[in-house]
Amino acid sequence: MYNNERSIMCQFRSGVLPLRIETGRFNGEALNRFCNTGAIEDEKHFLFECSLYNNLRTTHSADIFNHDNSGTLDDKLVFAMTNHPRMSAKFLVHACIPT
Repeated sequence: MYNNERSIMCQFRSGVLPLRIETGRFNGEALNRFCNTGAIEDEKHFLFECSLYNNLRTTHSADIFNHDNSGTLDDKLVFAMTNHPRMSAKFLVHACIPT
């Protein structure tokens, strides 16, 4: 894993990646609507549900995020982080760092 992938994966896993659930807390925003869908932008929503990243999910890591549609988001998160940490890190890098 490259340094930027390691760094962003550590931020994600420790809950300090600047997602709206974290940044909104410091800005005094209520936890009700952070995404344009009305969902809270937490780690699971960011990885699996947010429509802003659909193309990125399809392009870079479709096999991780479409692995098992019957499991819960918690199951999918564990699967992605455990079985495909490098692909998950690459997705996070592309989603979080503007090119």
